[in-house]
Amino acid sequence: MAMGTDGHTHTCTSSGTNCTFSDLHCGEDYTVTVATVERGCQSQPSTPVNLKSAICPPSNLAGYTNCATDDISITWDPSPESGVTYFLFIHQVDGLNSTFSTTQSSYVLTGLHCGMSFIVQAAAQDSICTSPYGSPTQIYTAPCPPSSLTASASCGTNRVTISWLNGAGAHSYTANVLGNNGQTVSCTSKTTSCSVTVECGLTYIATVVSTVGLCNSTTNNSIQFKSADCLPSNVIAQLGCNSNMLAVHWDPSANNPDTYTALAIGTDGTRLSCNTSSTSCTIQNLRCGHTYSIAVTTSNINCRVIEGSDYQIETAPCQPQSPAVQLQCSTNIVTVTWDNNGADQFDMVTALNFTGGATVCNSTDRSCTFAQLHCGESYSLSVVGFNGNCTSEPSESFNLNTAPCMPTYVVATTNCDTSITTVTWDSARGASSYTVHAVSTWGRNNTCTSTDTTCSFPDLDCGQNYTIT
Repeated sequence: MAMGTDGHTHTCTSSGTNCTFSDLHCGEDYTVTVATVERGCQSQPSTPVNLKSAICPPSNLAGYTNCATDDISITWDPSPESGVTYFLFIHQVDGLNSTFSTTQSSYVLTGLHCGMSFIVQAAAQDSICTSPYGSPTQIYTAPCPPSSLTASASCGTNRVTISWLNGAGAHSYTANVLGNNGQTVSCTSKTTSCSVTVECGLTYIATVVSTVGLCNSTTNNSIQFKSADCLPSNVIAQLGCNSNMLAVHWDPSANNPDTYTALAIGTDGTRLSCNTSSTSCTIQNLRCGHTYSIAVTTSNINCRVIEGSDYQIETAPCQPQSPAVQLQCSTNIVTVTWDNNGADQFDMVTALNFTGGATVCNSTDRSCTFAQLHCGESYSLSVVGFNGNCTSEPSESFNLNTAPCMPTYVVATTNCDTSITTVTWDSARGASSYTVHAVSTWGRNNTCTSTDTTCSFPDLDCGQNYTIT
């Protein structure tokens, strides 16, 4: 048995004159004793022997990069032992391996360049043992700057996409954009492009830096570009809910173009337009349940493609199609389903009974459940789509009869002379026929049916108790 100075113990057993401890703690002093065990009895322990386990590997291994010089200082906690030598095993990612030794608790890697990455492990050696290598840690030099910057401006949205080639060792990028009007915007990305919104018709300069950890690359690459031409301003679009036509108005352009074109650009890529020499026109044949970006261009504007704008209009919702209903008779829970030709929309289902009372259910996923419809009633149901501005045409209406109500005031009387038992009850709303069950204490079940509110049993067994439902 090996006992540490803090009282924890380790044991090993053997039928010979030696055994091996496989789980001693590193860097600890142990007292080792041996005892004999025979037929369940254990001898007194031997005279104790002192044992010191192997030195521990260095702890808290860390690397600190000088971002300006790419030197990396590697540090660790010093061993409590004296006369210790430390070994560093350094694996360069996509490169060679190397080993360094030192008696200090730090080591500086020099002569490195941008974009390098290393995996480092440390071991310690005293006069007796060398520890295993400890847990690895990854260290980096500053990333290399990105190259081959490009800028692509989008008409209508005033978005500019900055692209570049990868900088070695980069984990992320930041693009900074400065306009000749003093406007500054930026975007970050883990890929090799990102987009910003700028003002139209101005000149900008973009720079991109790479980042890893706390280090940024140098900013020795930049690109100058011109943002997209300015489109006509103060665009206002008014939707006709019933026709799904869009009346578009805008301010006249200062350069007096021959033609204006108003565009409606759908999220699915569809494009509709109208042309005019004035400052308004109407776009027709918009699809229900779609969102369109609205922009206006002119014959004088040099834009290859108008990709969209921040001004968006949602057309009238689509008329719900193919409504269907499913009734759970035991609970009167009703589930209504339907289809939409457009995107998912806000729909309202109305259940109208014969007295004019209405129950509504709202949904955005093409199904809706009524949990509190009354028994024995006839309902007319329809589905209507809504958005913030318009209401769709209602779906075709459909009828539903809920389950009949339960009969009440059930009374059973027996004519002693004829042995005929007559059962009566109050009519139940929604019922077209009734079934009466008479169950004896012996389990015999007699039934009779009726379209009225009375029914008779001529043949019940004499002298029996019956439960009538």
